[in-house]
Amino acid sequence: SNTIFGKSAGASLDAGSNQNTFIGENVSDASMNDALGNTVVGYSAGSAITTSDYNTILGRNAGLLLSTGASNVMVGNGAGATTVDVDNSVLIGLHAGGGATITAAADGTVAIGSSALTALTSGAKNTAVGYYASSGFTTGASNTALGYGALSGTGGATVLDSDHNTAVGADSMNGTWTTTKAEGNTAVGSSTMQGAMQGAENNTAIGYQSAQAITTGGSNTALGKGAGGTVSTGDSNTLVGSGAGYNIGTNSNNTCMGQNAGASLTSSDNTIIGSYAGDVLAGGTANVVVGRAAL
Repeated sequence: SNTIFGKSAGASLDAGSNQNTFIGENVSDASMNDALGNTVVGYSAGSAITTSDYNTILGRNAGLLLSTGASNVMVGNGAGATTVDVDNSVLIGLHAGGGATITAAADGTVAIGSSALTALTSGAKNTAVGYYASSGFTTGASNTALGYGALSGTGGATVLDSDHNTAVGADSMNGTWTTTKAEGNTAVGSSTMQGAMQGAENNTAIGYQSAQAITTGGSNTALGKGAGGTVSTGDSNTLVGSGAGYNIGTNSNNTCMGQNAGASLTSSDNTIIGSYAGDVLAGGTANVVVGRAAL
């Protein structure tokens, strides 16, 4: 049996469609064929359902074009609106996952927040939580965005295929990426790793504004508020401590550990350990500085 309330709701139910609840005008009004266990509420929500089973859809135009997808949760005005066949996805928020056609390749997508993953098409294993979180990604896979605007500023078609990035924190990893995929990056903290990345790979930034300017640099580790704040094209720097290695910029292979250790450094291949150690040292390479406030 079915529960139906609203103008044209469930207008073309067949005998095999059962255990459905349809509430609202034009809800689930397509020709159904053994559709089971759907709960759909809101103007034109789930309007195209034919064989879909066990979906929970709530909101105006939510799941509007869903026809064959199953076991989805779509809540919010226009959530999942343009998707025809996706399974086991959770799309919650205004237009969450609702700006492009999510395909079966993206089964299991989780998008929670207004416009989260709104451009997603075939990217698999993505999770986005927060306003506009990962809003630009289309085919990129295995990305995780948590926070207001996290992973939201990506650019051209190629970079929208970037994989294996994790951004946690408001505006984390939200720079306008350019033409080359950036992959395997982890940014945790508000305003981390915000540069216009182009091919940047395997960077880790933890702490407010850490590694904020990375563009093409790879394999950098920055831990602490503002650590490696200006690193852009430099590679393989390890910077631990608030302000550590802040000015390294384009330089590589530095190890700075301690608050403001090597904060003024503008060269490569240095090892600086200790709070404020080498904090005024700028030039020279292959320096080794150990001790609090040394040099």
